[in-house]
Amino acid sequence: ADQLIRATVSIGLSSYPHDGGDPATIMDKADRALYQAKQAGKNCVVSYSHELVPSASSKVSVSPQA
Repeated sequence: ADQLIRATVSIGLSSYPHDGGDPATIMDKADRALYQAKQAGKNCVVSYSHELVPSASSKVSVSPQA
């Protein structure tokens, strides 16, 4: 009852039509961005960029959330 529960969120974003023209492509790219958000230390938002590749060695745009 008197316990504080903290939660964090990691978000991967992609957009239509910039990142793809069909739902499967948009979801795949959002999933890649989410993976990068988790690799970046969690609790952040990563937008898909063409620099993202399936490996974890890509540059990403990370926005830490307070």
